[in-house]
Amino acid sequence: MQRQVIREFDSKHVSPGFVDEVTVKSFDGKTGRAIGHDSSTLTGNSGSPVVDLQTGSVVGLHFRGNADGLNWAVPASDIASDTRIIDAGISFDGVAVAQQGPWDTAWAVV
Repeated sequence: MQRQVIREFDSKHVSPGFVDEVTVKSFDGKTGRAIGHDSSTLTGNSGSPVVDLQTGSVVGLHFRGNADGLNWAVPASDIASDTRIIDAGISFDGVAVAQQGPWDTAWAVV
């Protein structure tokens, strides 16, 4: 499938793959929900959208690649419910409802 996508300019524009799981994981001492996906990623892909190709909706933001196993993304629903994102005026499909979550402790060190 990637050979069909990688044609122009000999570079990737899309990394097709599948979501494998949504789970609670710990990375670097921080715990939160994460979407495991098998799209091939390269250094510098963090922040790339994970998109449901059937709906065109962004379901998460990639943040961690793994050569042997799943890659990981933050669920868009978790990003949308962070009060800092809501206060910044960033809009999502539907109505964002502020919630406390594992991201609160991550922001505490910033």
